[in-house]
Formats: sequence, C-alpha cells, structure tokens
Amino acid sequence: MSEDDVAAIVSEWTAGNADRIREDPDSWVRRIFAAVTSSDDPALVETLAYPLKALFEECGESWLAPTVDRSRVDRRSIAVAADSVYAYLNYNTDEAKPGHRMCELFGRDLVIDTWIRHNGEDSAWDFWPFEVFSDMETEAVMGAWALLIEMIDRAPPDQASLLGAGFLEDVIAEIPIEVVEDQAGRSEKFRLALRNVWIDGEVPREFFERVERAAGAPLKRQRW
Repeated sequence: MSEDDVAAIVSEWTAGNADRIREDPDSWVRRIFAAVTSSDDPALVETLAYPLKALFEECGESWLAPTVDRSRVDRRSIAVAADSVYAYLNYNTDEAKPGHRMCELFGRDLVIDTWIRHNGEDSAWDFWPFEVFSDMETEAVMGAWALLIEMIDRAPPDQASLLGAGFLEDVIAEIPIEVVEDQAGRSEKFRLALRNVWIDGEVPREFFERVERAAGAPLKRQRW
C-alpha cells in the first residue's frame, strides 16, 4: 500500500460518496482493513483510522462492535480499529475517558495479551492498550487495579517487574493498603512488581512502610 492508495481511500469519503458508503458500511470496513493488512508502515496505516472514525460518525455506534470483530484477524487492523474507536468515543460521546468502554469492546483478554506482547516486542501495533489503562486509572481506579492484577498474573516474571515501574506505580497510592497487602501475600509475581514501584513523598510514611513490608524488599522513595 502506497501513500496514494491511502489518500484515495481518505478522499473517497470526502468526495461526496458518503451516501453510497452508508448504504454498505461493511464493504467500506472490509476495504479499509484489506488496505491496512497490505502495509507494514505504522505511520501510513494509522491514517486509515480517520475514514473508520468518519463511518462511525455517519452510521452510528452500532458499527463499533462489528468493526472491532472484523479487525481481529490481524494486529495491524486491531490497532487501526482501536485508534478509530477511541477517537470516536472520546470526541463524539459523553465518554471523555473511554478506557472502560474500550475494554468491553475489545475484551480484557485482548487488551492484556496485546500489552504483554508490546512489552516483549516493543511493537508499534501493540501500544493502544496504554490508552485503555491510562483512562481507567483516572476514571475507575479499582477497575484499573483489577485489570492490572490480571496483567501481572499473566505476564512473564521480567514483565511483571516492569509493570511495577509503570501502571502499578501510577495507581498504588489510590488503592487501600489492605488490598495491596492481601495481593502481595498471595502472589510472588505481584511482589516482584511491587519491588519496582517508586513512591513519592506525598503519601503518608505509614503507607510507604506497609507497602515496603508487603514487597519484602527496600523500595525507592523521595525523602519526606
């Protein structure tokens, strides 16, 4: 797929063909994903998220789930579907932080497996779960916590440790310390993640000390 091919698809939507496309949205979706899977250039492929988002705006939310389902054949298609669905939900609905809805549409297993693969391969196609979790940690922190616990449980030990320095570090101050202690008592992988958490001086000293005991190792921290 060339830049000209992408430009042709994008311009077709804006060239007065919206009525024809609305008559057969499925053909439009299939055409876009066929173009997506013909290229390995992330920057080029990402451009195709725009016509998908335009389709949702014209045909409504009922096309979100079918589009996601059709995308599942290839992680490039999934990445484009994720970008377009996220943009649509963010700008055209009341869901300013649509991470929870994204998790419902794409499925928790896919979100988790994709992020684990991204940590292992650093693939441009697999970064989209970051937006899902980032939204959830600000809007529904306990939902983010539950998703994170699943990630840590399913990740290889080295990736579980990395999750401590990322997502776990972001949410831990919002989680009841008893919940943290309980999970640490039940999971060695969680303790590995916990040992990589950096806690700043804004949390109470007692909270830090209890987290450190739960981790079973000294933690990095700011001075109080």
